[in-house]
Amino acid sequence: MVKTNRLPTGAPSLLVLLALASVVQAAAPAQSPAAAAAQLAADYRTRLEALAKWCDEHKLAEQAARTRGWVPRPQPVTLEVPILPASPDWNPPADASPDVRQWCSRFQQLREERAKELFELAKQALSSHRPTLAFELLTAAVRENPDHAEGRRILGYEQFEGRWRTPYEATQARAHKVWHAKYGWLLQDRVARYEAGERYQLGRWSKAADDARRHADIAHGWDIETEHYHVRTDHSLEEGVRMATRLERLYRAWQQLFVTFYVSESELRRAFAGGAVEARRPARHQVIYFRDRDEYVAEMQKIDPRVGMTTGYYYPPQRKAYFFVPAEPDDSIVYHEATHQLFNEMRPVVPLPGREANFWVLEGVACFMESLVERDGFCVLGGLNAVRLGGARQRLLVDHFYVPLAELADMSMDRLQHDERIRSLYTEASGLTYFLVFDGDGRFRDTLVAYLVAIYTGRDRPGTLAQLTGSDYPRLDAEYRAFVQATATGRSD
Repeated sequence: MVKTNRLPTGAPSLLVLLALASVVQAAAPAQSPAAAAAQLAADYRTRLEALAKWCDEHKLAEQAARTRGWVPRPQPVTLEVPILPASPDWNPPADASPDVRQWCSRFQQLREERAKELFELAKQALSSHRPTLAFELLTAAVRENPDHAEGRRILGYEQFEGRWRTPYEATQARAHKVWHAKYGWLLQDRVARYEAGERYQLGRWSKAADDARRHADIAHGWDIETEHYHVRTDHSLEEGVRMATRLERLYRAWQQLFVTFYVSESELRRAFAGGAVEARRPARHQVIYFRDRDEYVAEMQKIDPRVGMTTGYYYPPQRKAYFFVPAEPDDSIVYHEATHQLFNEMRPVVPLPGREANFWVLEGVACFMESLVERDGFCVLGGLNAVRLGGARQRLLVDHFYVPLAELADMSMDRLQHDERIRSLYTEASGLTYFLVFDGDGRFRDTLVAYLVAIYTGRDRPGTLAQLTGSDYPRLDAEYRAFVQATATGRSD
């Protein structure tokens, strides 16, 4: 629930955003960068299949499977954000056969060529005022070639001891720290003792059970720090690290989809043109993670007496998100509230975004981010079977519930949150967000970000979305219905 680092050098005005939207609309008749990317991806799959068949002929079953599975088949209404490796993964083992070595060489060549294609297409997308797509293609280029120096530079990585790291990761490595999946950042010489059941605090070692007693309440909880988060919990160190890992996963996906929310398009242009990437110390977002629901309610009632109805809470005045360890694992509420936190903290914003109008999209975007899962080396968002999209289909096509966009955009925060139809309104908001992210190869994705910028900086009006799309609300209503109907048949036109 919400009552409602890198900062851009200058927030674009609404007039600039409107002009940008008109440029995108005017360019629509030509082949879009998204269409060009799809064509190149199909060509790449053809080249990979040829290599896979060569593997079949040489009885290299493992290599054939990896080649065929390297590029996921495009799925409707799905966004896949690659998890970038720290170093290339194509070098053959020392004892590899000549055939395996040849496969490695050919696979590497294909991927390096593909990375060059993607990087050039990213520059074209940026020239066509598609910064979100440009950033997506840039990341894909670095996945193909982890040593793509220009891509790494733009993304803010540096090399240290033969591995690509963010400045934060490089600092940790220089301090002889390593990331442990259960215990977080540890000095290398402490890992073995942690794994043996010991804990280190205030200059001394103790048993894990004794350490747990010292952290038995939230005021004395464990503090887990990652690059972008500080998590405090009184459940366990391991659970705190698990929470921090999920939050970093969300951050990775969020920063790709909403890149121009926190970096201006002009900054991206300078970076792609070879300019220096401004070094910024990222904000470390604060998260409090209670051991159970009872403690969460007892503490959070001091902030909001209605907190018993919630399962997570972002409180902008404190710039903190609050959660508790659920009886059954459920990441969706974490991703929902932490999304509110990112939008509120990644750039200067007004105290109550959406207070007068357009509040629906703030909840719609948070609901969309609930779909995040990690799969096969990607952070995956959306999908035809996502719960929120399925609910939107039910509401529109079966229940025949739909509040026209003109009316929805005019609803203030208070009016929407106290509407007796609130559940249905949230479901519709989710469906409309899927529409803005995925319709027509993502034609409205940059518009969505511009819309959010306008709302969070307090420069929105009820008609802002219509202005940014260069359309009108009745037309958008009809296009949304067509989009939802397409998803019902397994498509996303």
